[in-house]
Amino acid sequence: MGRYSRAELLKAFNEVVEGQDWRDPICFVIKDGKDFCLYRKAIENYTATNPLIKPSDQDPKQLIIFSEGYRLGPAGDH
Repeated sequence: MGRYSRAELLKAFNEVVEGQDWRDPICFVIKDGKDFCLYRKAIENYTATNPLIKPSDQDPKQLIIFSEGYRLGPAGDH
């Protein structure tokens, strides 16, 4: 797990998937000042995918993280 505890990863992942099925594709805006490495690691840990992070077109202080999600990823039920 490295530098993040299981509780930190779970909290970050729950923030990312709030209001949706945790196995669905992910598109999440990381607000200024948030630890994007934490969100990336949480998504990697819970979906077995390698998320993509890119700058937001609307706000250069924000990043957007994308993942195909657990269901469509290598560990999914396909």
